[in-house]
Amino acid sequence: MACSPAWWQPWAASRRPDAPPNGWQAFCVPICPDDRNIVANALQRLAQPKQIVSADGRIARSDGSTADIELAATPFIIQGRQDTLLVVRDVSERKKTEQKIYHLAHHDPLTGLANRMLLKERLEHAIAHAHRTGKPLAVLFIDLDRFKGINDSAGHSTGDQVLIECAHRLRHCLRDSDTVARTGGDEFLILIEASTDPLHVPAVAQKILASMERPFHVGGKEYAISASIGISTYPTDGSNVEALIKHADIAMYRAKNEGRGGFRYYSAAMAAQSLERYAMEGALRHALERGEMELYFQPKVTLQDGRISGAEALIRWHHPKLGLLLPHRFIPLAEEIGLITELGWWAIAEACRHCRDWQEQHLPPIRIAVNLAYSQFTDDRFCDKVRHFLQAAKLSPSSLALELTETMVMKNAERLMSTLQQLKQLGVHLSVDDFGTGYSSLAFLKRLPVDSVKIDRSFIKDLPGDSEDVAITRAILALLHSLKRTAVAEGVETRAQYEFLLENGCEEGQGYYFSAALPHQEFHALLADARCFAV
Repeated sequence: MACSPAWWQPWAASRRPDAPPNGWQAFCVPICPDDRNIVANALQRLAQPKQIVSADGRIARSDGSTADIELAATPFIIQGRQDTLLVVRDVSERKKTEQKIYHLAHHDPLTGLANRMLLKERLEHAIAHAHRTGKPLAVLFIDLDRFKGINDSAGHSTGDQVLIECAHRLRHCLRDSDTVARTGGDEFLILIEASTDPLHVPAVAQKILASMERPFHVGGKEYAISASIGISTYPTDGSNVEALIKHADIAMYRAKNEGRGGFRYYSAAMAAQSLERYAMEGALRHALERGEMELYFQPKVTLQDGRISGAEALIRWHHPKLGLLLPHRFIPLAEEIGLITELGWWAIAEACRHCRDWQEQHLPPIRIAVNLAYSQFTDDRFCDKVRHFLQAAKLSPSSLALELTETMVMKNAERLMSTLQQLKQLGVHLSVDDFGTGYSSLAFLKRLPVDSVKIDRSFIKDLPGDSEDVAITRAILALLHSLKRTAVAEGVETRAQYEFLLENGCEEGQGYYFSAALPHQEFHALLADARCFAV
């Protein structure tokens, strides 16, 4: 075997003086020891007639680094003698490119964690290993609680920084042999192998929960989230990749539905409930286009004379199988799957349309109130969209009231203050809902450009028998009057409650004492009757 000078060039500086210039021994000297057998075995195949051989390996450079090579050996006959041409190419750059492409295809670009593809590959190998050894493994499905609020209020760049820190904290909760992957916006999967200690997996889950509850600091501001974790185990909860991930996902939703910030193991009973949830989700995604949603209207009554001054529009779902569903059965699900904004805009459009119809029929003028979703309120084009719906219905802005909770406003107070000012200039009536349950300061309430404030039903339900509720309600009413805001009591259900509120200067009330929420035809009849409720 004769070697060309190019073969010696990469390692010539470190070549020993006694190194042979040619021959098989000379050829093997630069090849890394771990790869020599691979190359040798490939070349041995040349003994077979017309055999073309290729192999990959590494050679040592004189500076101590290595280079990836590709060897191609082609036999040929010249003057009756069989020889072999060995061509060796440096493929280091190609290998680096391939490795980079593989990394990009198997890792999350934001956090550097494994992605779903790599997690699945490792889970497949782990299942095969667990099957051979009899050692269990666990899959943890993690979903961040309240993360969407950070994206909505502070922007996606802040949300990205929180996700990066989440990834860092998750790595520190795990062993080097475990795998953590980011599989969605705020979703992570963890693979824990060979967990023979039954306390190891729940200990890891608790460690993760504690790490996520520590405040996140981004851009000089502090953000708080938590996590919900679902756990499935092999072989108890599944024997393949899809089953284990699916069951961990189901368990995670159970943890979230039971209060968030905890973990739950999968159980067979959860599967049936999960099927119901997925069926509900599928039906909800098509409910609007199928015309299954309807607005009901609950009267707001002026306490002094018992006349209807307005109404709150409340959404109902005519489910094709479950019948009429109240908001608590589907609004949380709509928020989870991102449909709440679409439902919110539909409600505003419908409320404007009904209100205009009643005005054209010369019914007593009233104002219709619609509850806002936080995702609507943070839309930069929110005011333009409200203006569009009012113009489309040919409705005066003063006939529409928009209700928002104090917690909603406090999430991003300064940014949303501008939106409130624009709505006020447009002429829309603004109201704070569920007052007393949030954490707004009195100074901030003074700054809010709102017209009315609704006292939460939790303070009304035990009136006038509960002395603490009496004191709180009187204080709220005095505060609202000093700020020149109209007070509206929610959940008025008894004559005694009504009389107490009237005596203490509450302007309006809403609740079963006056009327339940009614379909638009029945509410139309109530308006046409010009009914005054008993005062």
